[in-house]
Amino acid sequence: MPHLLLVDDEPDILNTLSAVLEREGYAVTTAADYDSVLQLCSRQDFDVVITDLMLDGAERGLDILQAVRYRSAATEVIILTGFASTGSAIQALRDGAFNYLLKPCNLEELKLTVQRALNKQELEQVAQHAQHAELARAEAVRARRRMSSLFEQAPALIALCRGPRHKLDFANNAFRELLGPAGDDSRDLRSVLPAVGAQRVLDLLDQVRRTRKPYVGREIVVRRPNEGGGAETMYFNLTLQPTTNDQSRTAGIFVHAVEVTEQVLGRQRISHLAGVLAEQALHDSLTELPNRRLFFDRLEQAIRVAERNRGQVGLLFLDLDGFKQINDTFGHSAGDVVLQRVGAAIQACLRSSDTVARLGGDEFAVLLPALDSRAGAAAVAAKVEARLRRPLHIEGHAVKVRASIGIAVYSEDGRDVAALMRKADSAMYAAKRVDQSRRLSGRRTA
Repeated sequence: MPHLLLVDDEPDILNTLSAVLEREGYAVTTAADYDSVLQLCSRQDFDVVITDLMLDGAERGLDILQAVRYRSAATEVIILTGFASTGSAIQALRDGAFNYLLKPCNLEELKLTVQRALNKQELEQVAQHAQHAELARAEAVRARRRMSSLFEQAPALIALCRGPRHKLDFANNAFRELLGPAGDDSRDLRSVLPAVGAQRVLDLLDQVRRTRKPYVGREIVVRRPNEGGGAETMYFNLTLQPTTNDQSRTAGIFVHAVEVTEQVLGRQRISHLAGVLAEQALHDSLTELPNRRLFFDRLEQAIRVAERNRGQVGLLFLDLDGFKQINDTFGHSAGDVVLQRVGAAIQACLRSSDTVARLGGDEFAVLLPALDSRAGAAAVAAKVEARLRRPLHIEGHAVKVRASIGIAVYSEDGRDVAALMRKADSAMYAAKRVDQSRRLSGRRTA
């Protein structure tokens, strides 16, 4: 059972999140301050630490991150933060935090983030075990080389050949199995190796004989024909070592090959899983849009480009009005569909170089790199608003969606991510107040 450490100085939040995570099957330990965390970590290892950034009025979450990572690099740390602390949360990511979530946190997002942190740990453990297995195999190979009496029973392919046609003086059972019936008919590797899909090995034998230099421990591919007319792909770590006689002349070549097919396929699977997990860590699971982490990274890159080129970058911060009412009226499954449709609708209004991301809940953000002017950002916002005014037909219902959009432009409104986000957030709330006032005035007039 994974062990989690939950840190917050607000008892209600601590109790709520602890209960949610325990229902997911995790063992949860709680703490309210930095000193308690140090004491707990000195007595027990935790798989994941979830800590509020602000404790007792200070950003002690960063201190907890450093202390936990110093004690155990395998422990993943998730930071909980208010919107005003976004800049510090981004710094926490640079310092090794797995992710950060805005408070009040979305419980589903929290559970998914914890699971992804545990998946990352598992993947790293698999990779470490594979590395240990490879090291153990290499040590076993060295031991078998020292014990010549066990060559015949060794799982490695071992042989000694001589002459320009590389005639076999010795081949152990594993080597003979690779050669198959062709090896029973001839001990001449020049004629046998091409027949079993090992032309590369023959070329390397010629190279070693010609240069008198060993070929050591490199991976090669053998595609051995099978009875069905196809070929079986096998991987070997191959070593070819020239041997000398009393006159220091090349007497033959010692062949040693270890099949590593399982390890190679394992590395390929791990590489694929790593790519999948990396993609999941940067995208919202519901809408498949970039998440907060990826969006902020792209925004920071766009700012750097604009700074070099003296250009502008547009930022739209969008919040759905009345989304809670949609959830309460039609249910959370319908609310999820609304979020997916809204994300797709925003994407349809953008250029291929633009980015729309779901930051969490019903909040979206749009990045407009290489912006011509503030008017250009306003035009995109108007296009998005018009698109969202179209009713969404979900489960037989026509659902109307409204959105408030705030605009910020680099460098007029700020020169870094945090400043631009604050400006766009402020502009969004101003737009929300204007819309609410307009609708209230309309009702009074009616």
